[in-house]
Amino acid sequence: MVLGYILLCGLAPTVPGTLGGCRVFSAQYPTVAACEASRMTFYSEVTLPEGVYEDDSACFVIGAST
Repeated sequence: MVLGYILLCGLAPTVPGTLGGCRVFSAQYPTVAACEASRMTFYSEVTLPEGVYEDDSACFVIGAST
C-alpha cells in the first residue's frame, strides 16, 4: 500500500479568497505509479484562489514487508 499526500500552504492571507494556513490532501494507492499519477492529475486540474503557495507532495510505501 502507498500513502500519497499533497500539502498546500497559503502565504498570502491578507489577499481576499486565498488559502489561509495549510491544507493536506491524502489518499492510499495500490502502487507508487498510481500515487504519482494522482499527484500529477491534482496539479493539472486543481484551481486555487489567487495567492502565493508553498507546496509539498510525496508518495510513501506503508505497511509491513516480508
